[in-house]
Amino acid sequence: MSTKFAMAYGIEPRACIVSNSAFVEPDWDFQTPTGPLTIGLLSNLTKEKGLHTFLKLVESAQAQGLLVRAILAGPVASETDRRLVESATHDLRDVLEYRGPLYGSSKDTFYRDIDIFVFPTQYSHEAEPTVVFEALSAGNLIIAFDRGCIASQVGSNGLIIPANSNFNQDAVDYLREAARHLTELRSKRHSRVDAYGAVHASSSGVAKQLFRNPTCN
Repeated sequence: MSTKFAMAYGIEPRACIVSNSAFVEPDWDFQTPTGPLTIGLLSNLTKEKGLHTFLKLVESAQAQGLLVRAILAGPVASETDRRLVESATHDLRDVLEYRGPLYGSSKDTFYRDIDIFVFPTQYSHEAEPTVVFEALSAGNLIIAFDRGCIASQVGSNGLIIPANSNFNQDAVDYLREAARHLTELRSKRHSRVDAYGAVHASSSGVAKQLFRNPTCN
């Protein structure tokens, strides 16, 4: 963006990058889930943001005999998608739960209740989604399409799937392996929160410095 700005206006900007992680605190009060491997999606629930792909993933996991619990949350944008969610929660009622729009402590509980945050976004303007940092702040692993800055956000904490790959099958394969090592996966949750805490501290330090001196060197 800085380079494009310079090309468009002939001026070299003094650009300062402030990550969205500066605004998401680590969840030191997380609780390790119990029961089967649990996945979740929280977003504005549209096809572009991954709703349809997530529901198909839950169906695929069931069809392939994988024991997975799924939690869906967020506002549904259209009547068509609302009917899709209603149908899925009926057909998959033993494994899929829809919690609706979540805020505050209810949103914190969502991230604490899952092991892996699934974010199959195909939104063309995806940048550095806050929901990914929220999931990381609670020690969740991530499965997501490679869009925007998501790969750099996730790092080694999950699976990044190329946009032209079969998301469902790649994700099912990852979930099957995660289910085999569920105890170990959950035992490392605290270390993942610690690692995110370091990321948050670094980016919030930049934000505070910028607030005190609104120029970048």
